[in-house]
Amino acid sequence: MSGDLEDELLTTKEVGNLLKFSDAQIRKFITEGKIQAVKCGRHWRVRRTEVDKILDQGF
Repeated sequence: MSGDLEDELLTTKEVGNLLKFSDAQIRKFITEGKIQAVKCGRHWRVRRTEVDKILDQGF
């Protein structure tokens, strides 16, 4: 991994803290397609760039 923060993968809990939503609501947004994420085993991970895009542009 290059170490770039832009490529950082965040947990749904971390994303929820940044966006001020619950972990469950973030997972719902992911399954509805409102947030792009990747499944790592049983857990979802969201790229930091996706969170930054949401913070800049909204949903």
